[in-house]
Amino acid sequence: MKSLQSILTVLTEVIAIRGNVERNVRALRYDSRSVEKGDLYVAVNGLDDRALGFVPDAVAAGAETILLDDPEHMPQSGEGVTWVLVRDARKGMAEVAAFLFDYPMHDLQLYGITGTNGKTTTAHVLKSLLKGSGESTGMIGTLGMTIDSTVPTGYTTPESPELMRMLAEMRNAGVKNVVMEVSSHAMTLKRVDGLRFAGGIFTNITQDHLDFHTTFEDYLNAKKRFFDRLDRHAHAVVNIDDLHGTTMARDSNATIIRYGYRSDADLRISNTTLAPNGSAWVVTLSDLLGGGEINLRTPLTGSFNVMNVTAACGLAIAAGIDRSRLVDLVSQLTPVPGRMETLRLHNGVAVVVDYAHTPDALESLLKTTRQFVGEGQLIVVFGCGGDRDRGKRPIMGEIASRLADRIYITSDNPRSEDPDKIIDEILEGVSRPTTDVHRIADRRKAIELALQEAQADDIVVVAGKGHETYQIIGSDRHDFDDREVVRHWDREKENLREQNQHSTR
Repeated sequence: MKSLQSILTVLTEVIAIRGNVERNVRALRYDSRSVEKGDLYVAVNGLDDRALGFVPDAVAAGAETILLDDPEHMPQSGEGVTWVLVRDARKGMAEVAAFLFDYPMHDLQLYGITGTNGKTTTAHVLKSLLKGSGESTGMIGTLGMTIDSTVPTGYTTPESPELMRMLAEMRNAGVKNVVMEVSSHAMTLKRVDGLRFAGGIFTNITQDHLDFHTTFEDYLNAKKRFFDRLDRHAHAVVNIDDLHGTTMARDSNATIIRYGYRSDADLRISNTTLAPNGSAWVVTLSDLLGGGEINLRTPLTGSFNVMNVTAACGLAIAAGIDRSRLVDLVSQLTPVPGRMETLRLHNGVAVVVDYAHTPDALESLLKTTRQFVGEGQLIVVFGCGGDRDRGKRPIMGEIASRLADRIYITSDNPRSEDPDKIIDEILEGVSRPTTDVHRIADRRKAIELALQEAQADDIVVVAGKGHETYQIIGSDRHDFDDREVVRHWDREKENLREQNQHSTR
């Protein structure tokens, strides 16, 4: 508990105050449903503009201080409630959150990963490298918060109050390094305001989240702001094979480390070998990183994972990890849940479950798995999320029809949209008439039919949800896990086969 007067001293853009400031603040809340007596409620908009409409609910629940940035809702006097008007409520929320948790970021080395695709895998790899070098390391991202185990959080980058609570928990647990996925939403909504990052990685950028950012330029600039805020002591590791890699680094004060296949990369990738059970490649280091070559081999497969691991190695080298130790750690990496996660069925069919939900990610995934099909067919089950960027739907339909032999178009998380209308928009992009195309809105049935029709040499790719253990239909979350659907189907078929064998003896 902190005094309101002490909180007011950390707010940098206070415009006006109404009411009694001689009170204590029990906790900081931005969701009126979680408010209790004595709380400070911040009226911040999330993905809509309804926050101010919940102020009466917050007051009725016991909020005694309201932080807002709309002068039209500022009363002339405070009656039982203190009103604090600031220039930017989101910035103010981040300032108060840091203060209430005693600035945990000052005791931690923070590393941020941003980009459209590859954030989770790259964060997982960097965390493994830092932890393997002997440094206690935590992680915050799509899969949740990880110290010794992983706890789901609901957001790639949580809102500042949750984020500060997590950082404080890590500090108190003796963690020294924290690897964070930093989303474009987080940058736009000021969730990481006030954090000083020791380093950052840019993986790539392709079309996504245009339902939120409206234009690709806005989306690009949100990512770029992360690197613009790095100071001269930080390191920025950027993908220069990406068209926008140079743009990301242009205005950064950080030391720039470039990675990719280009000859001017500081970590230049060459001699890549991909196999179903892993990848091997050579990285040539520039003088900036001490020169020389390192030969890397990892159980992770796919050209995108070669890029992800190389990026993480760049920041690990900048953090001082010994090269020989780095090579050993890379060879011991474990797959990330729901990222190229391979399940081998009793009938010989290989199933790859992956989070790919953008055009670029789906294309990379299908191109990688195509290399391992051999004489069989490449089969893909996928859909597109509702209430999200509609522009990518026909693009993903075109990619699937071009790269797969058989397609099952189904639901992802339809949310408030009609699943069949989403499928219609995906089908607009299906251009190759020779592709065998099926539309089945029920995702479980689509997966099961794909498995039923697959032959021993085929690969079935189930894309879009990866690690997720739910499906959002309307406003409801239903238990649903692509991997469990596959495992259950396999068990049922194997049990049936064994029963038939017994009955014929």
